[in-house]
Amino acid sequence: MSKETQLKTVTSILTRQGYITRNYCLGMKITRLGALINTLVNKGMKFVNYSKTKGYNRWGELTENNDCKYSLTSKYFEKLHGKKTQTRASK
Repeated sequence: MSKETQLKTVTSILTRQGYITRNYCLGMKITRLGALINTLVNKGMKFVNYSKTKGYNRWGELTENNDCKYSLTSKYFEKLHGKKTQTRASK
């Protein structure tokens, strides 16, 4: 799968449900989710839990089963849909 196809797939999932996980992407043979998230941030998407550690940009949170979950901010998710929606995206 090309980088552009992966980017479209990840964007579609994020737009639809407000979050994506590393393990879900691995199941679809998308192995560089962190790099794709960085590209999306550079294109203007807003994610929760941003931190800069040792020179590396980090978005995402570790889940109970050692997966990494990337969530859009609620405000950005609502902006994408043009209205207030109930979402699993974090605030």
